[in-house]
Amino acid sequence: SDPSEVVKITAARARIDATQALRLGYRLADARKEATAARGEADATGWPQVRAEAAVAEADVLTDLGEPREAQWLEAARLAFAARDDRLAAHALVGLTFDLSNDENKAERAFVVADVADGVVTRSGGDDRLRIELARYRGDALRIRGKYSEAQAAYKAAFDDAVRTLGPDAAGVLRIRLRLTDVHERLGQYAEARRIGEENLAATSAQLGAEHPTVGSQLNSLGNVALVEGDFDGAAGYYRRALAIFEKPRGPESVGTALVQRNLARVEMDSMHFAEAERLLLPSVASLTRIF
Repeated sequence: SDPSEVVKITAARARIDATQALRLGYRLADARKEATAARGEADATGWPQVRAEAAVAEADVLTDLGEPREAQWLEAARLAFAARDDRLAAHALVGLTFDLSNDENKAERAFVVADVADGVVTRSGGDDRLRIELARYRGDALRIRGKYSEAQAAYKAAFDDAVRTLGPDAAGVLRIRLRLTDVHERLGQYAEARRIGEENLAATSAQLGAEHPTVGSQLNSLGNVALVEGDFDGAAGYYRRALAIFEKPRGPESVGTALVQRNLARVEMDSMHFAEAERLLLPSVASLTRIF
């Protein structure tokens, strides 16, 4: 009812919208700056609803950048519950599950959070996309704990559900197939991993564009398969293509860039190209040390 507060809330929401628009355009450095400004303006209003919206936007950006964001997702969930916004709370808890499920030291916690998130997703209306993402993240937690057969089964169930619910060309389907590439490789099923990966690479490029970060992730996974098969030239080709993609939206010092640099350095070391391996590893180690 206070006109001055309405003006502040409207301005904060405009920044939140700008943040999400920049994310969708993969202008992640700009999105991060906008998210920081949105959080400041939203927090200044003191209203839990818009504060929760800004916190979720900030955590989304950090997730896309591949940076640590557990604290941000927890804060977003807390604010969403304070605002009694089950949809935002579900989004935040699913995001937190992803964060935990991809850290070996936190994967067991991911299962606990996933159980809570499952209830909140249902309470908020049963969003199919969130439900399928949550199933994929359970698979991630199993994979990072070394339970590859169980992870494979979880991914396959999530994949079938996603195809049936979202359609075969949905982004969620493509991301699950990416994970299937990884888990087949971990199980030593290299031919199947490469087949799935190449099919998904073509589908992802056609659906999302050749420079989409998901394409970079698929190229990195295919590089891992080629590396364990001893195809060093093939692995190097995949990694270099992935590196070129990640450096654009995420920047040369991002986690994604650093991890692909590390993988490419492994190829160079196996190929006895030690100077090139060192050139790649030095910025990779510096980036990971700075972030973590």
